[in-house]
Amino acid sequence: RGFAPLPPWCLFLQPPEDDRPLCPNLVLVTHLVLYHHMGCTGSKSLEDAYSDQINRQLKEEGKKKEKEVKLLMLGTGESGKSTLVKQFRILYKGSFTREELLSYRPALHNNIVVSIQAMIRAAQRFLEEPGAGDEEKYKLSPANKASADKILQLDPLSHELQYSLIPSIKAIWLDPAIQATFLRSSEYQLADSAKYVLDDIERIANPETIPTQTDLLRVRSRTTGIVETEFLLDEYRFRVMDVGGQRSERKKWIHCFEGVTAIIFAVALNEYDLKLFEDNQVNRLVEAEELFKEICNSEWFRRTDIIIFFNKNDLFVEKIKRVPLGNYFKDYTGGDDYDKALEYIKNRFKELNDNKEGRHSYMHVTTGIDTENVRAVFHATKDIIFAKSLENAGFA
Repeated sequence: RGFAPLPPWCLFLQPPEDDRPLCPNLVLVTHLVLYHHMGCTGSKSLEDAYSDQINRQLKEEGKKKEKEVKLLMLGTGESGKSTLVKQFRILYKGSFTREELLSYRPALHNNIVVSIQAMIRAAQRFLEEPGAGDEEKYKLSPANKASADKILQLDPLSHELQYSLIPSIKAIWLDPAIQATFLRSSEYQLADSAKYVLDDIERIANPETIPTQTDLLRVRSRTTGIVETEFLLDEYRFRVMDVGGQRSERKKWIHCFEGVTAIIFAVALNEYDLKLFEDNQVNRLVEAEELFKEICNSEWFRRTDIIIFFNKNDLFVEKIKRVPLGNYFKDYTGGDDYDKALEYIKNRFKELNDNKEGRHSYMHVTTGIDTENVRAVFHATKDIIFAKSLENAGFA
């Protein structure tokens, strides 16, 4: 009574109709607006108290930001980014719950079906190749041929694999024709998890089985959208942003670019002889190089340190002995020497950084399924990040 009506823009300050509590800052702003509107500006004590409280809250938020590390996980599809993030979760947040483990069962069953179907189709193609002279070794036994025709009819997206089919799938996997086909996996699309899930198919496909953490690290499950993992380490809050690596997913990356402390770029060492899922004409390692060059020299990240994880080292060690790197990169002359091959690939990525003085690229070799290896590498990565933070603050 006796005061001018509140202006229309103050309607947003009205309390909610339900029992939801008001935001503390909104309460403060509401009081300040009302006091000013009623001509009570002569009394500064209440306003000063509110102002001090807001300033304290802002300082607290600032301190939290100073203790926050935002890591952006980038790389092409199949580089093992998501496996590394799962390891961070295991190391710094604890084991997966029973419900989380069970949620991966459909993906494991999918890996079984997709893998055996891919090898059956590849064996059929190799059998029909003219003039090779060894076509017969890709011919399935009559019993397995009949089973294979049925397996090809399965829907890989089915949530549950019928346990009655397991003996047939296992017999096909052990057939010499499929084993020979497996050795030519660089000539068709086959997930790294194929051998793991098929060797242990009876356990993995058993409806009573609860997947293990090792199963979760091994399973191939495509990342779509943006997956954020948070954990505390040495009083710092780490936010790890994992985004899908396929070409169709990369347009979503820009939503994660702001406020990035460092980039972890994953490269699958063992993919030097493989082609993209999205484009069967493009070498996967070449695609990784092109993507790294684009990210490394982007205006978004001119001053952002990039840490390269040369991942899947366990598979690279095995493959370099039997698949010549020189067949795919003609300037490589190191033969099957692991150290020379690794150094060659590292140097290819070193040369892609056009801003060597303004920003460093750090390199680590990782095996994503090896928890202790990831622990050691991530602690080295953490030290790099903390040292850089001190340098930026003027303490180095």
